Amino acid sequence: MTFINKITRKIKNLTRFDKLNPDNDFVLDDNFEEIKLLNNLFLFKKAINENVELKEVIWIAIYHSLNTFNVKNEFLTVLSKKFILLADLIEGDERSVEIPKKVKEEILNENVLATFHNHFNGAILPSSNDIKNTIIPFIKFMVITSNGNIGIIVNDNDDYNDNLIELFKQDWIMFLSYVNWSFNNDMREEIQELYDLKLSKSEKEKEEFILFDKYLGDNLQRFIDEFNLRMEKFNVYFLQISIKER
Repeated sequence: MTFINKITRKIKNLTRFDKLNPDNDFVLDDNFEEIKLLNNLFLFKKAINENVELKEVIWIAIYHSLNTFNVKNEFLTVLSKKFILLADLIEGDERSVEIPKKVKEEILNENVLATFHNHFNGAILPSSNDIKNTIIPFIKFMVITSNGNIGIIVNDNDDYNDNLIELFKQDWIMFLSYVNWSFNNDMREEIQELYDLKLSKSEKEKEEFILFDKYLGDNLQRFIDEFNLRMEKFNVYFLQISIKER
């Protein structure tokens, strides 16, 4: 049975599996039914064939996802190139989680294989800080989880130079501008209703964050396709997995 077939079949009990032996089978609890690969199957096959480490990353991604369902804060998990968990569900606040000093040192020493953190309301698109902390330092995999959605950004470019990084940043800014424009255009009535409410500045910002996250969660396929269209030329691409609830 291929790995892709194995991970798409019904599986169980990831919350109790041995994290350092992720090839072991596990049992999903009764709230979850199956795991599906979404987005572009060609990209999954390419990623699996070219990155043997991705199998381990997917197991840890599912582990992180299941353990951050319905949480209020972000959590961080970090996997080393030797498959050691350098950080295991470290808790942050509602909008971010701080990378521990020891992990930053491992990043500088190029010993980090993957980072995992959670967003909210299904929104698994990266922020600019996510890009800055993962893609620019050449970390191979960045995983974002939210409400059963798992996004894996694969960074297959190991030959960055200053000019290429600058081009990547420019394209990232253009992509982010497109996402923000889409939100403001598609949700203009909802945004106006929000601003008509008598809320404090901080309350409005919080409610707009929630509205934005829900919008991203409802339009993932559109923005993932757009991300891949813009970023594949840099050998950076986005994979999506969904854990289906009962």
